[in-house]
Amino acid sequence: AAVAALLVAAALAYGFTRSFPAAGPDAPAVLMVQSAFPHGVKEDPATAGLSEFDLWDRLRDLTKAGLADHPDTDLVVWPETMHPYLYVEDSPEISEDFATSLRVVAWQTGLPVIYGANTFTDASRLARGHNSAVLAAPIDRARPPDPGDDLVRGIYRKQSLVPMGEEFLPRRFLPEAWCDRAFAWLMRNLGYPATCDLEAGEGFAVLDAGPGLRCAPLICFEGLWPGLAQEAVEAGDVDLVLHLVNNGWFGESWEQRQSVAIWVFRAVETRTPFLSCAKAGITCAVAP
Repeated sequence: AAVAALLVAAALAYGFTRSFPAAGPDAPAVLMVQSAFPHGVKEDPATAGLSEFDLWDRLRDLTKAGLADHPDTDLVVWPETMHPYLYVEDSPEISEDFATSLRVVAWQTGLPVIYGANTFTDASRLARGHNSAVLAAPIDRARPPDPGDDLVRGIYRKQSLVPMGEEFLPRRFLPEAWCDRAFAWLMRNLGYPATCDLEAGEGFAVLDAGPGLRCAPLICFEGLWPGLAQEAVEAGDVDLVLHLVNNGWFGESWEQRQSVAIWVFRAVETRTPFLSCAKAGITCAVAP
């Protein structure tokens, strides 16, 4: 009993000393932008008399307002899948709207921006894309954007997909051609969205937004898994874990607070700041 009590006391003492990390005065400032649109509006903006581009304009306006309040910002972050345009890595002509929108925001902010977006590795695979985090470089505000500017500096493609929400599970054990036909039938007859049949990414990518801002990205429910957070941090010399999420389907229920409790564990386990940017839900920063 005495040994057990000593071990518990030691664990509590250690936890107490680790519970008050001090952020240095030169720590970078991250502006996380949350639209707070209800989940149904994001999935079908027409129900609120909006389009997906109205949602984009809303985020751009919020970014502008946030930077006015926080001019010392070093990095801007938008939530999971909030960018309305598609990015096809090998097809500049298909990606021109995406590139133009990046140039507009980069010039308006003069800062690096990380977006939640749908991306595709090549034009031959437009039926199935990736849920991604995209780092865009800043533009010198002293000059207008050049149409030739290629601002994409890094992409992380979500690896752990939501079963049947993002991953069509029969693909794990049935032929590709059969699954293509089956999913096409589901879309045609049951209204399944194409985003329920995504491709999983491979490996972690560090999004380097500058000194003190080397980000280990996680997307959606990847933040739930201790192993994924640890692998993300170990992928490189990172300064923070950056989590893009949509918890809008939870409404204002207790799941929102349970999620934040889990983000705290991820920060404790990795000893790394954990920043979670939600398009609906609770946006927060957890100290290491």
